[in-house]
Amino acid sequence: MFGVDEVVHQTDKFISWRHGDYVVWAKKMELSDLQNDPFNAYTEADVGVVRVAVELEIHDHAPAFHMQMGD
Repeated sequence: MFGVDEVVHQTDKFISWRHGDYVVWAKKMELSDLQNDPFNAYTEADVGVVRVAVELEIHDHAPAFHMQMGD
């Protein structure tokens, strides 16, 4: 759907891809991720929500830098 190029990082709860100057990532959220969450998912009932984002790659780091992966 995003036309991504390559998987850059993958765990059982996180995956990120490069797409030109962008990073596309998806993460299955855990309870610790939801604390003070600005997107209305913040209770134990919301555990397992998947967050997907497309971000401009501005760092010289792996895309996983954009969000803690909870490895």
